[in-house]
Amino acid sequence: MPQEHKGPFLRELLAREDWLQVLVFVSSGRRADNVVRKLGNNGIRALSLHGDKTQGARTDAMQQFRSGNLRVLVATDLISRGIDVSGLACVINYDLPRSARDYVHRVGRTGRAGLSGTAISLLGPEEAAHLRLIEKTVGRKIAKEILSL
Repeated sequence: MPQEHKGPFLRELLAREDWLQVLVFVSSGRRADNVVRKLGNNGIRALSLHGDKTQGARTDAMQQFRSGNLRVLVATDLISRGIDVSGLACVINYDLPRSARDYVHRVGRTGRAGLSGTAISLLGPEEAAHLRLIEKTVGRKIAKEILSL
């Protein structure tokens, strides 16, 4: 999908699906704050988590998310490793990560401990070659669907 459709599509997914918690990964702190602002403008409460936030703000956002008081957390790869949120229903890659290793860590946040989970990547045409590189590195094809609003 074109870059300008990612935001509306994300909002549609969040409205349509009954996921209790969703972790959205983006490429930068600026993008995280922008996505959170646009979600808020459309009535969807979310917080961002990235390296430009104070430790207190990061801790608060994680506590709200882990406790279930926050449905949507928009984050950079800062938390793609080592975070464990019990029963996390969905991970959305708003932007593809820079490396296949980061992709694995991101999508590995859901479906843990034998539970099922969903991982979705929103891709623009300019990201197709990068996805093929990730597939080659991880040694498996990633299921694709062409979706529209």
